[in-house]
Amino acid sequence: MAKKKKVHYVEHLAAFDIETSSYEDVGVKKATVYSYALAIDDMIYRARSADEFFSLLEKIAADMELSLDRRLVVYVHNEAYEWQFIKHYMQWDSAFAIASERRIVRAVSTLGFEFRCSYVLTNKPLAAVGKDVGVQKMVGDIDHTLIRNSITPLSDEELGYIDNDVRILIEFERQALAQEGGTIEQALHSIPITKTGYVRRRMRKAALADPAYEQLISELTLNEETYSLARHAFQGGYTHANSMVMGQEMGDTVAVDLASSYPSSMLQFTYPMGTFHSMSHHEFTPEELDKCVGHVHFFITFVVYGAVARYQFPYISLSKALSISDPLVDNGRVYSAASMTLTMTDVDWQLFRRCYEVERIEIVDVMMASADYLPAAITDPIVAMYGDKTALKGVAGQEVNYRSAKEDINGVYGSVSMDPVRTDYEFNAEDGTFTATLPSIEDALDKYNNSRSRYLYYPWAAWVTAYSRYVLLMTMYDLIDAGVTVMYCDTDSIYHKPSPKAQDIIDRVNSEVRERLSAAMHYRWFYASDEEVEDALAPKDIKGDRHHIGLFEVDGHYDNFKTLGAKRYAVEKGGEFKITVAGLSKRAASYIKEIGGMKAFVDGLTVPAEKSGRLTHTYSEETAHNLITDYLGNTCEMKQVGFIHLEPSPYVLTVSDDYTRFVQRVAEGRLFEFA
Repeated sequence: MAKKKKVHYVEHLAAFDIETSSYEDVGVKKATVYSYALAIDDMIYRARSADEFFSLLEKIAADMELSLDRRLVVYVHNEAYEWQFIKHYMQWDSAFAIASERRIVRAVSTLGFEFRCSYVLTNKPLAAVGKDVGVQKMVGDIDHTLIRNSITPLSDEELGYIDNDVRILIEFERQALAQEGGTIEQALHSIPITKTGYVRRRMRKAALADPAYEQLISELTLNEETYSLARHAFQGGYTHANSMVMGQEMGDTVAVDLASSYPSSMLQFTYPMGTFHSMSHHEFTPEELDKCVGHVHFFITFVVYGAVARYQFPYISLSKALSISDPLVDNGRVYSAASMTLTMTDVDWQLFRRCYEVERIEIVDVMMASADYLPAAITDPIVAMYGDKTALKGVAGQEVNYRSAKEDINGVYGSVSMDPVRTDYEFNAEDGTFTATLPSIEDALDKYNNSRSRYLYYPWAAWVTAYSRYVLLMTMYDLIDAGVTVMYCDTDSIYHKPSPKAQDIIDRVNSEVRERLSAAMHYRWFYASDEEVEDALAPKDIKGDRHHIGLFEVDGHYDNFKTLGAKRYAVEKGGEFKITVAGLSKRAASYIKEIGGMKAFVDGLTVPAEKSGRLTHTYSEETAHNLITDYLGNTCEMKQVGFIHLEPSPYVLTVSDDYTRFVQRVAEGRLFEFA
C-alpha cells in the first residue's frame, strides 16, 4: 500500500460565496448563480458566470502550483448550499459529510482547492460571525426576491454587500488561525472541522495526559446490551408547557435560567465508573431500589400499571415507552397509562417516582455499576473553560477570546454525547455521490472500545442530561407544591408567576447546588482550600463580581406571557414583543405585534411568506438551461447544473388535535380516567 503523502497548505487566506436567483420555468422550480466571489487575502475576485469563475480557479491553481498535495483552504459559510451549485463543475478527490449526505463540511477538488464550512465551525449565521470578528454584515443591500442573471447590472451597494460577505470570512479565518498559533500552514492542519472539535481536542489532551485516567477509560468498554440501554435511556432537555394555562395571557412573569447546566452536572454529580452487571439474581422492590439511589448507578427496565401524573409537567416521553396501553398524552408526554414498559437511569427513576402516582410496578431487570465523581482529568478542563469565559467577559480587546471561551463551555456536552454507532457517508469521486452506511453495532463498538484517542464513556451522556432534568424538574415540582404557578420550561429555564415562595425555593436549590459542587471539587482536589474551590466554581469577572456555575439566575421579568405548547411562547415587556416558535424566525414577531400581539398569537395564526423568514429548499441535480429575463428587463442565456431553489413560505401556527383534546379534558376536569 502506497504511503499517503503529507498535505501542504499554501499560506494564504481564502473565502468563497455565491449569490443566486430562484425562478420557475413552466411550473418547474429552478435556480442559477449570477455572482461568484472569491477572496484571497485582501484581494477579491468576482465572476458572473460559471465559465468565467471556474476558468479563474484553474488559473489560480496554476499560478499557485496547487495540487492534491499542495492545497489552498477556502472557507465557505454553509458549504452545503454552495456545494450543490458547484459540485458538477469540478472534479473531486474527496468530500466529507456529517449527519446527512447533504450536510457537506469539507470537499477537496483535484485542482487543489480544499473547501471548508465555516458555519459548522461557528454554529452561527454569517451576520453573527461578522459581529464577532468586527466586520458587520451588510443587510438589505440585495433584494434576493428580484430575479438577476449574468448581465444584471450590480450597484456599488450590491457589490459592497457581495464583497463584505467574503471579507467577514477572511477576518474570521485570520482570527481563528491566530488562536491556533504557529504558521498559517501549521494552524490549517490543527484547526478543527466542527465547533465541538475545539472542545474535544482540549478535553482529550488533558484527559489522556493522565495515565490513571487513560487506564480507567480503557476499562470502561461497551457491549451491545449496555450500549442499547444507554441509547434508549438517553434523552435531551425537557421542554413542556402547562396545559392548564395553554393559550392564556398570564401577565407578570419571572424567567429563571440555570447557568451552564450540562457542564455543572458533569462537575457536581457521580457517574457510572465500572462495568454494568445484571442483577437478575435479585428480585428488587421499588422501595429497595429507592435505597440504592446515591450509592450505585443503574439502568432499570420495569412495567408500571395505572400511572397518573401528579403534575402538569409529566415526565415520560411517549417515544421512550417500550410498550404502552391506553395512554393519555399531554403534548407528547404520558400523563397517564393503564400500563407501560420503560427503561431508564436511576436519576430518571427518581423523577418518575416523584412525578407519578402508580398502582403497581413490576421490575424486569436492573443493571448496576459503581458510582464515583468524574475524575479531575476530565473536569479540570471544564473548570478552566468556565474560568476563561468569566475572566474575559467585558474585557476590552479580548472579545474574540471571550467568544471562543464561551462557545467552548457551551460545547462541552456535545463532546460527551457522540453516539459510537452512527451513519458514515462514503464519497464516490467518480459520480460525486455519497453512500450512507450504518455499521453493525458489533463492529462500531469494537472500534470504539479499542480507540486509543477515546477519552469518554458513552453512558455518561445519559446521566448528564438526566441530572440537568433532575435539577430543573425537581425545582419545578417544589414550586408547584408550594402553590407557585409554573407556566413553561425549556431545558434550563423556567417561567413562573412572581411569588416570595418561588425565590425561597430557588435560593434553597442554589444552596444545595453550591454544596454539591463544593463537595465534589474538594473530593477531586483533596488538598485544596475553600478559597481555591470557590475561585474555581465562582470565578471573578473584570469588575470583581463572582459568577457561580450551575445556579438559577433571574433572566427576565415580563409584563405578559403566553404559551401554545412546547417551543411555542411569546413574551411582552415595555411594549417589546418577542416569540419563540420552532420553525419560525424571531423576525416574525414584528408582524405578529402589528396584527395584535398576544391577541393574535393563537392557534391558526398565519404568518405570510414575506414575513415568516422561512425558506423552502428544493434540491435538484438537473440542468436548468433557460433564457432568463431579470427584474430590469435584461435577458440572457443561463445554464446551471445542480441547484437549490429557495422559496419563501408561509407559517401556520397549529395546535395538534390530540393536544387540543387533552386541554379540553383539563378544562373539564377529566384527567383521572383512562382514555
